[in-house]
Amino acid sequence: MAQLAEGVEHALRAAGSRTPSFATHIFTGLGESDLDSHAGTAREPLAEGTSVMFDFGGVVDGYCSDFGRTIYCGDPPADYLDVYEIMLAAQEAGCAAAAAGTTASDVNAACRSPIEDAGLGEHFRHRMGHGIGLDVHERPFISVEDATPLEPGMTFTDEPSIIIPERFSVRIEDILVCEEGGGRKLNGYPAALVANR
Repeated sequence: MAQLAEGVEHALRAAGSRTPSFATHIFTGLGESDLDSHAGTAREPLAEGTSVMFDFGGVVDGYCSDFGRTIYCGDPPADYLDVYEIMLAAQEAGCAAAAAGTTASDVNAACRSPIEDAGLGEHFRHRMGHGIGLDVHERPFISVEDATPLEPGMTFTDEPSIIIPERFSVRIEDILVCEEGGGRKLNGYPAALVANR
């Protein structure tokens, strides 16, 4: 996976980023210990049946980006596809809720709701997101603890995760800008699961 991370950072530089906004993380989706240790620097091959989460960003004109996607090596099983769809619903709910005047904690709750409704609340790892701009992690934090009212033009990540230890993990990440009627994604990269066969 170290080779994948090196390839991602090379592509960022080729696209105009002078430096990554943080060290590229590539996680196998095997559970909490894998994520807690930021595993993924070893050079072992990826096995079929492994979910892999990419988390990376660049800096252009002083502004940071933060982007993430999950791929699946092989044919994903039905339960994985179901959880991935729940995660997508959570991301969309957070985006829709991110309207000017809504508190960061209420946006986080909206994002979390589809995951709770599916009975996976204990596996909602992470807050919905964080502010981003000149630094990769800025206030407001889109989390249960932050009651900051959102303002038009604020930018932040929308990155719900569902992490089921020793089974698999799913997450995608996009940057949103707060507008009067809700959040607007700042990239058009598809959110659909990529299965690498």
